[in-house]
Amino acid sequence: MGTQGDPALMRVVRDLTLAYRTPAPPSAARIDAAVVRALQQRTDLPSLPRHGGIRVFPFHYQPGSRRLAHLSWRLALLLMITSFGGGLAAARVLPHAPAATDDTSPILRTTPVGINPGPIAIDTRTGRAFVVNDGQYGGPDGSVSVLDTATGKVLRSTPVEVAPAAIAVDVSSSRVFVVNSQLHSSKGPHGTVSVLDARSGSLLRTIRVGAIPLDITVDERTNRAFVLNSYFSNDTQNEGQIPHATDANVSVLDATTGRVLHTVDLGPNPAPGLGRAFFLDARHGRVYVSESAGLGILDASSGALLHVFPGLGSVQALDEQTGRAFVYAPQGMRVLDTQRGTVIRTIRGIYAYGGVMDRLDRRVIGTSAQAAITLLDVGAGRIVGVVPLSRYHLPAVFAKPFPTVLAIDERRHHALVAFPGPVDSQYTPTGNGLLAVVDDRTGALVRTVPVGRNPLTAAVDPATGRAFVVNGDSNDVTVLR
Repeated sequence: MGTQGDPALMRVVRDLTLAYRTPAPPSAARIDAAVVRALQQRTDLPSLPRHGGIRVFPFHYQPGSRRLAHLSWRLALLLMITSFGGGLAAARVLPHAPAATDDTSPILRTTPVGINPGPIAIDTRTGRAFVVNDGQYGGPDGSVSVLDTATGKVLRSTPVEVAPAAIAVDVSSSRVFVVNSQLHSSKGPHGTVSVLDARSGSLLRTIRVGAIPLDITVDERTNRAFVLNSYFSNDTQNEGQIPHATDANVSVLDATTGRVLHTVDLGPNPAPGLGRAFFLDARHGRVYVSESAGLGILDASSGALLHVFPGLGSVQALDEQTGRAFVYAPQGMRVLDTQRGTVIRTIRGIYAYGGVMDRLDRRVIGTSAQAAITLLDVGAGRIVGVVPLSRYHLPAVFAKPFPTVLAIDERRHHALVAFPGPVDSQYTPTGNGLLAVVDDRTGALVRTVPVGRNPLTAAVDPATGRAFVVNGDSNDVTVLR
C-alpha cells in the first residue's frame, strides 16, 4: 500500500487493523456519518457518488500529511482503504440514516415506532418512555411502543384497542393508562382504557368508560385517574352521517385497580373542546377540565364538580403558588383566581397558545399568531418578552405554519419548539421538520436540531436528561441527549 517511510500513515493503518478486529464498535451509523464528513472535509470534492450501496470518492494522499493521522480508530470499521497516492477510499452506507454525526451531536438516535405515533409519557422510576401509536385510521392496530429512556431503544410493543388518543403514568402504582377513543370502531360508542404495567409494558386489563374518551390525567396524591368522555356520540356507523352532540362527562377511576368509581356530568357539550382538556393542580387538589361549553373545576379526591365557568377556554398554564390559572379567551389570556373562581384580569394583545410551563422559574413559553415566541411570567401575571421568529434566521421553508412548543427541559431551562417544515396546500407535511431549542428565560435560540416529518409531541426525562420527540408522519422518535 505504499506506507513505508511515512510514520503518520503507518499509524493509521495500524489503528485500522486493530479496529477491524474489535467487535461491535459503538454507534455504527454515527461512525459512517463521521467518516463521510471527515473525508469530505479533507478533500476538495463537492459530492460523494454512490456505487452499489458504497459511497466512493477519490482520495488524494500527500506524503507527510497529517490529514488522516488524527482520525479516531472508531471510524475504521467502515473505512476501507484500497490504495493511496491517487487511489480510492470507500465508506459503506448503512441501511438506515445516521443517527448523529459525532459524539457531540444532540441526537442520540432515531427510533422507529408504530404507525401514526402521537402522545408520549415517561416513567422516571422504571426508566421507560411510552409512545401511543394510533395505527391505521379506524383500524384495530393501535399499540404502545415501550422505549428505554437511557438508550432510546424499543423494548416491546403492546397492542391496545382502536384509536388510542391519550396516555398518563401513575408512578406510585407503576401503572400506565392508555385512552382508546374507539373512533370508527364496530364495538359501539363506548371507549376504553388499557392499563399497562409500567415495568414490563404488558397489558393488565381493559376498562370500559364513556363515549369517545380523548384525554386523561392522574393525581398520584389521591390515587385517582380522570378520563374526559363524550365530545360527541358515535352511536351511528353509517357513512356520511354526523354524530350528534351529547353531554360531556368525566370517568373517575381508582388508579391502582382501574375500577370506575363514578361519572361526573359536565353538562351540554355542543362541539369538541379547545386545547388541553385536563390540567392538574395537585397542591390544591383540583382538576381543571376544558371543553367547548366552558371550564370546569373538579375536586381531585371525590371527583365532585366544584365550579363551572361558561365560555372560558382551555388552561394554558397554572401557578400553584398563587392559585392563578391562565386561560384561553378570544380577547386574550385571562387570569383566573382558582380559589375564588373569578377572573382577575385579561392580558390583551399578544396571546400565547400551546404554552408549556417551566415550574422551576415559573415561566411559560408559547407561540402566537404574530409569528413570535411569547414569554409569560406567571408570578407577575404578565408577558415579559416577545421574540419574533425572524430573529432565529431559519430557512424560509420553516416559516409556515407557525411552530408549537412541545416540552420543557426544566433542568436546562430549554423549551423544545417544533417547526413542521414544508407542507402542501392542505398543510400536509412533505418534508422533515426542525426542532428549535430555545432558552425559556430569554427566548434566545440555543440550537436547531433536524427531526422527522411532522414533530407532534415530546417529553423530557428529568432523570437522564433525554428528550423524546415524536414524529407523527415518519413514524419514529428522535432521541436527544
